[in-house]
Amino acid sequence: MAKARRKHFPRPRERERRLLLVVLAGSVAAATGLVWLLWGHSPGGKRAVRPEDGPAIDVAEKFLNHWSRFEYGEALLLSTGEARRRVLLAMEKELSLDDAEMRKASSIRSMVEDVRLEVRARSVQDRPDRKVLEVTAFARYANEAFEREQTFHMRKVGGLWKVVHWDTGTNPQDKRR
Repeated sequence: MAKARRKHFPRPRERERRLLLVVLAGSVAAATGLVWLLWGHSPGGKRAVRPEDGPAIDVAEKFLNHWSRFEYGEALLLSTGEARRRVLLAMEKELSLDDAEMRKASSIRSMVEDVRLEVRARSVQDRPDRKVLEVTAFARYANEAFEREQTFHMRKVGGLWKVVHWDTGTNPQDKRR
């Protein structure tokens, strides 16, 4: 008569250890997922704004204010790449203005010198060498307020954030408030 094969059950202590490991691994996975979601990650690579994004957002806002007030020298210091070429082109065009165009530009400058733009970041995408900021720019002029959605590609150069690319949005997206 053949011996009946007995199932081998782990000793109770070994089974408790395995169960503890499974529970522990599940808890770590759940906690990691929760932290990931609470930290603001979303499936599209965008995430909520965090305090450490502040310096890049500040540079984007300063750049936008300098550009909007025709302060190209200051905007140049805050830009690199395509954005820098764009500022240099604006400076070049300004140098080629005739007297009538110069008077008109001067008039526009005096109108916008008190306009201040505020940038509020909606989301951030972290890329290997840059951040992409999706922002809403708010402006007040006279008794009107405007807002426009814009995108800034930011890169650290020499430890400082600079604007690499700037998508200004389009006029149909402007919203008067």
